[in-house]
Formats: sequence, structure tokens, C-alpha cells
Amino acid sequence: MASSISDADLSGLAAYLFTRREAILNHWRNQCEQDTTLLNVSGLAREEFNNMIPLLLTILHQRLLKEPEGNDPIEIAAAHGLHRWQKG
Repeated sequence: MASSISDADLSGLAAYLFTRREAILNHWRNQCEQDTTLLNVSGLAREEFNNMIPLLLTILHQRLLKEPEGNDPIEIAAAHGLHRWQKG
């Protein structure tokens, strides 16, 4: 039988991810900078690199807490992808 995840577990995960948000973003950037197949990473300012990812993390946080979402994550991810494509 599959175990279900409680609301308390989801709330705890949401809180953990929220407190680690900057570390997550920094680790993501570091990994991208080390990936030789990704071009132009080091040429992007922090805000430009992060782009829509903080908003996607907010949406994840809202979903974990079962809160209403103010944005569509598919549209946000598409906008982020378009931004990256435009930057080369």
C-alpha cells in the first residue's frame, strides 16, 4: 500500500524550500556555469539569469501549501524559455 503524504509533511517541505531559496538559486547557477554545453551563463546578470525561476518556486510553494496560485506555471516556464532562447 502506498503511503500518503500529510499536509504537515507538505508544509514542512514548503518551509524548508522557502528558507533554502537563495541556496537553491545559487547552486543552480553554479551548476549551469560549470556545464560547458550552456553558453552565455556567465554573461547574464543574476536577475537576468534567475528570470522567472523565483516565481516558479513561489508557485511550487503555493501548491505544496494548497494555496491558490496567482500565475500559470506553464506560461511562466514558457516565458522563461523564450527569454533564454532570445539570449542565445
